[in-house]
Amino acid sequence: PGWPAISGAEADLSFGAGMQVKVHQGHILGTRMGPVTVEVPSFLAADEHLLVDGRVEGPTSEFLRFIEKSPVAQSINSMTSDMRAIGEGRLALKLDFPLRHIADTRVAGEYELLNNRVTAVPCLPVVNQVSGRIAFTENSVTAPEISGQVLGAPLKLSIRNQGEAVAVDLSGGMVMREMRKLADLPVFDYLSGQTAWKGTVKMQKNTAAFVIETNLAGIASSLP
Repeated sequence: PGWPAISGAEADLSFGAGMQVKVHQGHILGTRMGPVTVEVPSFLAADEHLLVDGRVEGPTSEFLRFIEKSPVAQSINSMTSDMRAIGEGRLALKLDFPLRHIADTRVAGEYELLNNRVTAVPCLPVVNQVSGRIAFTENSVTAPEISGQVLGAPLKLSIRNQGEAVAVDLSGGMVMREMRKLADLPVFDYLSGQTAWKGTVKMQKNTAAFVIETNLAGIASSLP
């Protein structure tokens, strides 16, 4: 219960001590799934488990919908609720449902972003050419390195859990002519060059706080 439905599935069903379903293809929301194995290893076990192990691919926007429509959203404090993305991705997912105490469901997955255009938080600039892997469980989200382009320069970021919050560490560059596109302020007409910066974004439930640091080395000003 609580998980998006599978549609258009083509599968083989077999029974022994338990049950196994091998799904060759199907759809969850707007994504394409397969191969996927769904199994109850034994009907005679004192604590029966339903195990799911599969691969899914499709638009990243549909994976974000999947998160919001499943119990995963609650486990990560809805950190993806404001996220928007254009592009494709691949998901490897394992689920372990203890049928007699479903609240203890275990989740282990990895999502690979393939050259996406991502808006992580509405107040932050769009990140282009986003590629990398995000690993998650029922209570954690991590990513050692994701790359992209923002403000006219390369971007590197990593994701880690910090208590009940998720922290994103970022580093990149900032080109002044790109800043004018982000914020229509006359001061950018008098600034040129580019500089390096680093920052941290902390997300918890529907709030985000961020700190950006830069020494502005490499920026020239023609202001009087």
